[in-house]
Amino acid sequence: MRIFQQPLSPQTIQKLTGGDLVLKNEIELTSIADPKEAEKHSVIFLDNEKFLDLALDSKAGLIFVANRFKDAFQKKQANLILVDNPYQSVLILINFWLENEKGEFVSSIHPTAVIGQNVILPDKVFIGPYAVI
Repeated sequence: MRIFQQPLSPQTIQKLTGGDLVLKNEIELTSIADPKEAEKHSVIFLDNEKFLDLALDSKAGLIFVANRFKDAFQKKQANLILVDNPYQSVLILINFWLENEKGEFVSSIHPTAVIGQNVILPDKVFIGPYAVI
């Protein structure tokens, strides 16, 4: 498991990587993991049928799923991002996190944050879940 400093919402990850988000619950994601070691704040991906059962049994909070496997996940309570190439999507996400750790900060405003009409924000800002400004 690789843990990163900046937590991201499923919505933010979907904006970075593309794909169709199937949101089952709000969660902050902070790591990339193997399906067996994944926790509720972890992201995993499924691109190969031989790992389908591992992905279905995983505790991951977000799974990048190849479109061809979407029917298998209808009862799964994890958030999903349906994409053509899950491996490519997870690489985009890892690159984003690694760039942020190098100090090249990328702004992020959580979708549950409430920001007043006359608020002026700096160019580089991170606003977490349920923040009120």
